[in-house]
Amino acid sequence: MDKDYSMGLYGFGAFSVFMWIVFLAIYILQATAMFKMYQKANIKHAWLAYIPIAQLWPFFWAIKKSAWNILWFLLPIAGIVIGVIILAVWQDTPAFVIYRSISFWFLYLRLFQLYCILSGWYDYSKLIT
Repeated sequence: MDKDYSMGLYGFGAFSVFMWIVFLAIYILQATAMFKMYQKANIKHAWLAYIPIAQLWPFFWAIKKSAWNILWFLLPIAGIVIGVIILAVWQDTPAFVIYRSISFWFLYLRLFQLYCILSGWYDYSKLIT
């Protein structure tokens, strides 16, 4: 194996381990904050704050909403599944080319709007008056 190539792999591996440690620390900090919030709200199962998806159930109990609202958080996963299905079925058809062109156009439009807002080029205060 080439020495430069192996050093790049080692650097990428070290960076990956470092990022995992950072993400884990942020998650523990966030989960601990939710745990303390659930304790102050007198939620019975405050320990659920440390379980990734289950941490939302006590949240909905604290704000007195149905825990079935957790299904709304699964919609992005459904969008990814539908996108993979469309890719698998339509990959070599003209309809897919049209679909991809429209999708990229909307993505470009949204990114351009975000750029205009963040750069201050477009002033939303005109819409308020």
